[in-house]
Amino acid sequence: MGTAEKRTIKEMFPGPLASSKAKEAAVLASKYFRELAGYSGPLSVEEAEYDRKKGIWSITLGHLENPDAAFLTGLHNKSYKTFGVDLKAGQVISMKVRKF
Repeated sequence: MGTAEKRTIKEMFPGPLASSKAKEAAVLASKYFRELAGYSGPLSVEEAEYDRKKGIWSITLGHLENPDAAFLTGLHNKSYKTFGVDLKAGQVISMKVRKF
């Protein structure tokens, strides 16, 4: 994806529509991950980006690697996954490990 094609969510969807579309994509991604991985711990939205050319949202979620151990030990090792979300189809189309 070239720099000219990257725009902020607010540029793509002015006003409250931006946050509602990003939120909708993030909710689909989190439901997908919870079902696929059987994960019940906390999730955080780390990044949200819309690719206008492809019509796909890229949503990065952060999650604790071992929520039970984090609770007991206080150690919080976080992992990240990036999801491709097609809102028109209402589905997640990809999931990748995201390294920072």
